This record gives sequence, C-alpha cells and structure tokens, in this order.
Amino acid sequence: MDLCDLIQPSVDSSRRRGPRPKITTMDSLILILLFYKTGLDFERLTAFTNLSITTCRDAINRVRPLLNQSLKSKWWSNRRRPSPLRDANYPQIALL
Repeated sequence: MDLCDLIQPSVDSSRRRGPRPKITTMDSLILILLFYKTGLDFERLTAFTNLSITTCRDAINRVRPLLNQSLKSKWWSNRRRPSPLRDANYPQIALL
C-alpha cells in the first residue's frame, strides 16, 4: 500500500484525456511485481491472471516508468552517503 501511495502523484501528473485504463494502478503495480518476481513470459502470466496479452502488456508498460520515477525520487536522490569519521585513528573505515 505504501508503494501505491508513492506512485499516486506520478499517476496524477501523467493522466491524460480519454477513457480510464481497464486495470487500476494498484492492480498494474501488483501485476508488474508479479512479473518481476516470477520471471514468467507474457503468455503464462496472462493465463495465470485471466487477462489478454495486450491488456497485460499495456498495464506493465503504463506503470513501469511511473514506478521507476517514484523509486528514484525516494531512494536514489535522497540517499544518505557515507562520510569519513572525524577524530578517529582510521577515518576511512566508515566508508566500508
């Protein structure tokens, strides 16, 4: 649920006119995580989820950049980097 809340601003900013997608954002997120975890190809994944191949592929293609953008904003840019210790005999040991 936390990951879906993290993606929601990206979903709102990328929303366009037209009909809503057949699969919700949360379901698309579950689908892409299942795709990454199991390593199934699209034919087996669609047989497991009872979706058509094009619907499954569109859902994954729609949520993949949103997931990438939200994960980069959370973990990549705000990551606390190690720094050498001060007032120590071996200051570089903190970088290990």
